[in-house]
Amino acid sequence: MSEIPLEKRPWHWPFEKPDWIAALAAWLVSQIAYAWSVQPNVGLLDSGEFLTAAVHMGVPHPTGYPLWTIGSWLFQLLPLGNNAWEVNLFSGVCSALGIGLVALLLCSSMRWAGVSDRLAQILAWGWSMALTFSVSLWSQAVIAEVYALHVLAVMLYLLAIYRWLRDPAWTNGLAWCAFFFALGMSNHHLMISLSVLPVLVMILRRRDFLAEGLLYLAGSAASVFPPKAICFLCTKAKKGAIFFTPAATNKATGEPPRPWAATSIPATLNPPPACRPTLKPCI
Repeated sequence: MSEIPLEKRPWHWPFEKPDWIAALAAWLVSQIAYAWSVQPNVGLLDSGEFLTAAVHMGVPHPTGYPLWTIGSWLFQLLPLGNNAWEVNLFSGVCSALGIGLVALLLCSSMRWAGVSDRLAQILAWGWSMALTFSVSLWSQAVIAEVYALHVLAVMLYLLAIYRWLRDPAWTNGLAWCAFFFALGMSNHHLMISLSVLPVLVMILRRRDFLAEGLLYLAGSAASVFPPKAICFLCTKAKKGAIFFTPAATNKATGEPPRPWAATSIPATLNPPPACRPTLKPCI
């Protein structure tokens, strides 16, 4: 696989025609499969909650998933069918695009490693199909859930990292990595587990960027840990006095409400036995 001089590289470098063919084939098969098997209406678990949030631009359960809510709301505006089917199809579209990017990265990286074009295409397409029809992905690609969009966000993030790894002189590499990382964090907090990858690129290819890399990691950590630390300290302070006020009490038990952020609840706030729900057998 020949390297192109920096001044002659097109915008889509380092991906070439064999890579795009493999990506298009993987995307097409996965998109057809997901569109054919998409859930036609409201399903189980979080389906009703997410569908309501998407149609009415609402806020689902924490962390709220703003990127998914905005994307699914825009998608369900298309005149394709009922709102539930459209939001479910949105998951399939995101998953199929993610599968296409998987094939694109696999084919390009194998060709970079010296594998022939045809063999790289076959292997990339085959591995992409294995992921397409895996239970983990297929089950989330046909329902109203946030994980399909998470797959797409992760692949865009890895795309920027791979591009920077191939061309360490790319001055916008860290900026694009940080952008897609932030985009993924606005959808699902599991993105934080991949925050160290740009720093690995700096260690391997751009050690002069390590100072910026440490700043990037500090910003990533600041987006997760300080809020939790603040909630913990406030909950501990005066046994929750910061969160609970005498005016805001439960009329049934006379207790203050329990907030989402409370990491520990004083024993005095436990409801008396008379107020606890009892389970009766359904006979």
